[in-house]
Amino acid sequence: MTDMVKPFRPVFICGCERSGTTLLGSLLGASSKAIVTPESQFLTELQRMYDPADLRKFTDALCRNWRLGIWQINTFRGRLDDAVLGRGPVSYREIIETIIRLYADDRGKSDSRIWIDHTPRHIFRLERILELFPEAKVLNLVRDGRAVVASVLPLDWGPNSCRSAAMWWSRSVGAGALAEVAYGPGTILTVRFEDLVREPDSTLSAICQFSGIEYTSQVRSGGAFVIPKYTKGQHERVNKDLDPSRLDAWREKLSKRDVEIFEYYSGDLLSYLGYRLETSFSPAPPGYLETRWITVREVAVGLLNYFRARLRIIPVRIRTLRERFRSTS
Repeated sequence: MTDMVKPFRPVFICGCERSGTTLLGSLLGASSKAIVTPESQFLTELQRMYDPADLRKFTDALCRNWRLGIWQINTFRGRLDDAVLGRGPVSYREIIETIIRLYADDRGKSDSRIWIDHTPRHIFRLERILELFPEAKVLNLVRDGRAVVASVLPLDWGPNSCRSAAMWWSRSVGAGALAEVAYGPGTILTVRFEDLVREPDSTLSAICQFSGIEYTSQVRSGGAFVIPKYTKGQHERVNKDLDPSRLDAWREKLSKRDVEIFEYYSGDLLSYLGYRLETSFSPAPPGYLETRWITVREVAVGLLNYFRARLRIIPVRIRTLRERFRSTS
């Protein structure tokens, strides 16, 4: 590795979306030696475009990527080019770490050596990620699927019904379980969201010991994540105190029939994970007419959410275009 930037030791927090990955990232990112960044979906998406023989083309692609634009790094293009171009051979990892360093410098954490990433869907890309960062630690966060569903349904992305959400949640949880078997306890630690909220000191202490992070009062207090404007509406509770009374809020948000449908599709997995089922009898699947109604509603809500999401992206794309314009003017 060149002397362009000191390497980071990554901690990847993965699992199903709405399982508390951002909350945990905000807690761990409060360490004086750690920086928590926004999600990095581009990490594996852009890797296939990396060409060490044409770094200018690759930095152009980075600056056009709207997900990286969410990070809101000041004068990003100019600083990235200064750090990458004309320095000889530069690896893909070095470029990623340069981006993290620029973000950390903007937030007054230039001394950070640990990168806290909280991209849930990285649970499906761990093979590529661990090839890139073989020393990384992975935290597989698991949360009661019914609470996850109650949290995701109002948003403009993700599943639109308890039926589709059950399969969506099960797939993520299953991927985490298989990854734990594949990579072992030295690389992956599974954490229950409910344990983090009910017993934060003991749970965070174990997480920090596993991750190589000093457990301090700052970590316990959290509040380190600078929430991007793009996700501000869905992360309103991230930097607030842990509240055990909210763990069962899904009971008021979901109807009994919603819970029954979810448990019909994912009840065994809930039980395996230690969550008590609400349906005392064998849950009934959706009938013919109910299935048709669920399908129609999924399509209608999906279309509405598509436009809601597009509207939310517009300010990010405008900022990205402005940054590109400034860098070429």
